[in-house]
Amino acid sequence: MNTAFDVDEVNSLIRILQSQGVSYLMGTHLSCSSEEEAINPVHLLQRLAACNYPLVENASISLLLLHPELASSVEAALRESERDLAENIAVVTLATLYLQQW
Repeated sequence: MNTAFDVDEVNSLIRILQSQGVSYLMGTHLSCSSEEEAINPVHLLQRLAACNYPLVENASISLLLLHPELASSVEAALRESERDLAENIAVVTLATLYLQQW
């Protein structure tokens, strides 16, 4: 298992999350390009699950709480992802569902 993370990818994901209303993470160079803002939600969920930086990985929970319309994207990401990524996506999805009930 790779425990290293790519700082540029983490910053890119933080910019995207901030454009989606998840504003509690801090990164560098936080101006979002139009390409980042228009990212496919399935691809975003996969990138978050693969980033290996727990604060950003778990920000998927906040994203899903803020945007419940992404439920269909979660289903697609689970179907289209490799096993490890699908497992990470399933874990944050379950955490989101538990928090919605709490």
